Amino acid sequence: MKIYPNPSDGIFTIYFNSFENENTRVEIFSLRGEKIYNISNPEMEEVINITDYTNGIYLVKITTNDETETFKIIKK
Repeated sequence: MKIYPNPSDGIFTIYFNSFENENTRVEIFSLRGEKIYNISNPEMEEVINITDYTNGIYLVKITTNDETETFKIIKK
């Protein structure tokens, strides 16, 4: 999967290479642990907008079935 652009102005895309949206969840957290975004069963190419939040580093947690991956994104 790809997340681009990174860094971004707060609008970025998550692209899933092999896609199975059932049981897939995307969550975004601030470094303080505050959940700012949550979506279940995203599209193969999901556009996310966090422009209302302050600039900084955020964690994108993607869970599919029993696997979880975490990525850092930078909002500038």
